[in-house]
Amino acid sequence: MSQFAHVRIMTSGGPGDASRTVIYQLYYKAFSASNYGQGCAIAILFVIECIIITVFINKFVARKK
Repeated sequence: MSQFAHVRIMTSGGPGDASRTVIYQLYYKAFSASNYGQGCAIAILFVIECIIITVFINKFVARKK
């Protein structure tokens, strides 16, 4: 779990789950807590969010030639 060491080193997880990142929450739910359904749901929502942001950037921020 060294890829998430920065969260543990800086805040020890923070107050409750306050300092958990989305990807760390996905990893924790799917693999540490063996709750694969919630891990998959977090992953799907994260991908949808990335697609929406990408479409927004391409439509409104990208320069037209």
